[in-house]
Amino acid sequence: MTKRKAVLITGASRGIGAEIARKSLVSDLTGHQDPLIFITARSKEALKNLEKEAPGHFIAIPADLTQASEREQLCSVIRNSLSEQNVELFGIVHNAGVLRAKPFLELTEQDWDLHYQTHLLAPALLTRALVPLFRADGGHIIHISSMGGFQGSKKFPGLSAYSALKGALSILSEALATEFLEKRITCNALCLGAVQTEMLEEAFPGLQVPTTPEEMGGWIADFLWNGHRLFNGKILPVSLQDPE
Repeated sequence: MTKRKAVLITGASRGIGAEIARKSLVSDLTGHQDPLIFITARSKEALKNLEKEAPGHFIAIPADLTQASEREQLCSVIRNSLSEQNVELFGIVHNAGVLRAKPFLELTEQDWDLHYQTHLLAPALLTRALVPLFRADGGHIIHISSMGGFQGSKKFPGLSAYSALKGALSILSEALATEFLEKRITCNALCLGAVQTEMLEEAFPGLQVPTTPEEMGGWIADFLWNGHRLFNGKILPVSLQDPE
């Protein structure tokens, strides 16, 4: 009998991450599976509210992924839950991020460290810890990158640190796709254009873009469950315009 599949979605308390979680339960996308969705973010209250939307399907694990102790606790909960419920890990969506518009000449060392810790180091270390828990027949890791991190695209002013580290995250996808071939774990980067989220509004007040979190979240959920059959080690732009 095939075991249930589980996935982890980071940055899941709001915006695109929350919509990926919701859409990841749609049976037409999952092949009528009964998935278990681990959701994590720093916002405990918002995460717990999302968990209540699908009891038995969502497991909320509040964590600041830039902190080693909280990453370790997250992995411990996932490991124990997989064992207790006889579930196998199929996927990770590294969606957690920060978006702060700030001119390059005003960026501090702390600003650069925040982007590095959030957009590159935390996903890399979390992947390293969780890969041993993946199904024997493989799975799918998705890095949510940005058009700002896509080579040759136009860039938003004030996002040099964000774009540089998202670009590094994209290249990490190519490297891991090669390293995980024997494990049959595929790894891809999705370079998203601008989406009308709270995070975008906070960084660029008043900016209006046509893509909604619901639309993007649904597309990514479909790619999570099915994209690994056709893509591996790819850096894919997902955008109506350049850079949006």
